[in-house]
Amino acid sequence: MRKFRELCAADFPDVDPEKFELWKQAADEAGQRAKIVWISLVVINIILLVSAGALVLGGLPLFFVLFLVWRKPRRIAREIGLTDSAIAAARKLQAPVDAGVSDSLSSLSKKCPQCAERIKAEALVCRYCGFHFEAAAVQQETERRQTALREAAARREIEEKERNARSRLKRVTIFFYILAVVYGIFGSLTSLEMNADPKAPPGVAAILFAFFAVAGILTAAAAWGVGKRKRWGRRLGIGMGIFWLIGVPLGTLAGIYALVVLGSGDSRKAFA
Repeated sequence: MRKFRELCAADFPDVDPEKFELWKQAADEAGQRAKIVWISLVVINIILLVSAGALVLGGLPLFFVLFLVWRKPRRIAREIGLTDSAIAAARKLQAPVDAGVSDSLSSLSKKCPQCAERIKAEALVCRYCGFHFEAAAVQQETERRQTALREAAARREIEEKERNARSRLKRVTIFFYILAVVYGIFGSLTSLEMNADPKAPPGVAAILFAFFAVAGILTAAAAWGVGKRKRWGRRLGIGMGIFWLIGVPLGTLAGIYALVVLGSGDSRKAFA
């Protein structure tokens, strides 16, 4: 159900437009609620971690809550016959770059050398004064301008992809710094608690503190490397993403996101 805002009823001729808009509204509301669920989970974990040295294990309860959040739009989609495959196919048919080029091509104009009025670029005769243009010259100039427009549109698409890749990498950097701080605090509190417990085995507190200290330093280094677009930063980031899969739920979520982002082709180009 991602990127459903860019879809419209015209993409699904077999679906009732009114019911499609109802699904779109429900999906939009569910997306907002899902964001609130994720943010609330992160805030609760940070508060509990700092105050009590404990974590809320998201896992199954989290997926159950998200299932309830997306239940209404999925039910509406089933009722109107709107399948995930149909949505994916409609998104593939969308070509924003080509659409923008078509709009630009239709608005191409030129100035008549005789009456100085603006007319369409492909016109062979001025509709104001009747001046005749040479057909070969008009065709050549029109093709040149069309090529320039398509190249500009392609550049804009590449720049948009690069901006999105930079934005995702920035989020990975922030997540890694948060993990380094949060689990560093958690490790310090846990080791201090075990050190004060007379029943704890000797040396366990020091080992636990060293483990979280090393993990925090490596995670912070990965965050810095990813932020600076270092090649070793990407490799270290992938390694730390795999490592933090064990840190339910914050580490697991951040690790999955880091692996997806750092393994994508667009992000890989940013480190070239």
